[in-house]
Amino acid sequence: MFYIWVCLYLVKTAFVNQESKEILNMDKSESVKKISKLVIDFDNLKNHFGFVDYILENLNEENDKMYFVEIWNKIMELKNWNYSDISVGFEKALNILKTDFNIDEKAAKIIANKAAYEWK
Repeated sequence: MFYIWVCLYLVKTAFVNQESKEILNMDKSESVKKISKLVIDFDNLKNHFGFVDYILENLNEENDKMYFVEIWNKIMELKNWNYSDISVGFEKALNILKTDFNIDEKAAKIIANKAAYEWK
């Protein structure tokens, strides 16, 4: 169900107006802070289900939601997980989160772990 929602969401956001494009090009550090906080909050709930839905439901700004979807889609690409050992995918996702998106270590590990859980 989530993947259908993401696809529909991406189609909707593909037709953003010029103002939205300018917002998307802004510094992402505030989005990263908001996302990281929610990721850690979710982890503190000790829940293993509904991670992506929780993050998207609790982000208030549309550009934050779009940025999280971008992050999630990037780490969920098949090329990151196409190995017999899931720990390889975990390490690739962790590296992407830290280097490409500047996510802090704690939040990056949680996100990579949730992604690995989806690929199991």
